[in-house]
Amino acid sequence: MAISKDKKIKVIDIIRKSSESSEVKLERIKVEPNTEIKKEIEPTPILKDEKSKGKQTQKFSLPQKQEALEKHIIERRIDDDDEEEDFKKEKSFRPYLVALVILIALALAGYLAVSVLPRVDIKLIAQKAKWPANTNYTNPITLNSKIADVDILNRQIPVAIFSQKKNINFQWLATAKKNIQRNATGKIIIYNNFGSDAQTLVVGTRFQTPDGKIFKLTDKVIIPGKTSSAPASIEADVIAEKPGEAYNISPVKKFTVPGFADSPKFEKFYGESKNSMTGGLIGESAYPSDADITKAKIEAEKSIKDVINTFLYSQFSQDDFKVIESSRQVNIIKEVVNKTTDENGNFSIYVEAEGTVQAFKEAQLLSLMSALAVQVIDKDFVLKDYQIDYGDMTTDAKTKIISLPITFSGNFWKPIDVSDFKNKITGKSEDDLKAVIFTSSIIEKADVSFWPFWVKSVPNNLNRVKVEVN
Repeated sequence: MAISKDKKIKVIDIIRKSSESSEVKLERIKVEPNTEIKKEIEPTPILKDEKSKGKQTQKFSLPQKQEALEKHIIERRIDDDDEEEDFKKEKSFRPYLVALVILIALALAGYLAVSVLPRVDIKLIAQKAKWPANTNYTNPITLNSKIADVDILNRQIPVAIFSQKKNINFQWLATAKKNIQRNATGKIIIYNNFGSDAQTLVVGTRFQTPDGKIFKLTDKVIIPGKTSSAPASIEADVIAEKPGEAYNISPVKKFTVPGFADSPKFEKFYGESKNSMTGGLIGESAYPSDADITKAKIEAEKSIKDVINTFLYSQFSQDDFKVIESSRQVNIIKEVVNKTTDENGNFSIYVEAEGTVQAFKEAQLLSLMSALAVQVIDKDFVLKDYQIDYGDMTTDAKTKIISLPITFSGNFWKPIDVSDFKNKITGKSEDDLKAVIFTSSIIEKADVSFWPFWVKSVPNNLNRVKVEVN
């Protein structure tokens, strides 16, 4: 850019400072108003070549500075023009952006108003009836173990009889003392290695230890015949021939049978004990008194009853069956007192007993009550809740049929299928919804609430339809 001739300028001299470097200084150009030159010319240092230290530095002239200034001014104007153009474009786009935001907001509000916010709450009261209407059912029900299904005509339901037989060997401490003579006892295994024929041994058959002690069979024994190369065997109880502690012996590898001496059977029939013989005694020992035996029997019978009841109830699910408590029985079949005391002074009682209990499925009884009820009220009614009490049963000695007194009252209703009801009312107007409710034979009354206030029909979205049945 050239400087006009009618403009006033001041030029200063160029002064060399030294022989090695020089600097060009230019004062601010004084111009008249409205001149195009608006930038100051800043002092620019002389560029130096690092490699040429000590040599004369290159000099720049004033025209070169002016040319650089003009170039900078032009580039700045171009940048300003671009920014102004971008601002104009941005300003022209803003109305469209605002309109788009408003449109999206309106669309969202419409979606919420139509699809999300609408809801209908419906409370339905089902038709109900009480049976018996003004009193309770008090007639007895027959429980029959010979039928499998409910008999409405004869008012009978099936009954199951559960039984269990158990035995225990109960020990009790003897408190009395007595001078006694007692033979040792134990068990032996008798082997038949003679032949395939069974061999009978009578009570008292003797078995002899290697050192000459004799033990006798307490019961008759039949030894089975051998069926293979291995001998046949059977376990038997034995008692020492004489009393005393000398017969409390350790296990014996081989007992011989003196009765088979001088015969081929002597080597082929023999016995063996796996455990010691015990109980042999001559002298004072603990002995059960009559009071000890009485107490022991009471505790033994209580224990056997507990054991039997535990096993009885393990045979069925108490969630499914209703136990008739008055039918529960435990009968003692056998009771044997063994007055012989062990090394700890305890005697024993063997008790064997059998227990029975009768139970029925309460669901079958309720089924019978429902069947009797619908003969009086509408057949579509279903039992909703009930109250029932049981009396004491009586059993016919010949037929074994049980008569069980009951007191029953129940509330019945016509159940409403909520899912089916929702499908029927989806999308219906308020008037159409009322028509569906009032024409139903199972709905007594209903309470309907629409929300928000502008909603006048049931939403199509089933999740926005809440139905409660009472």
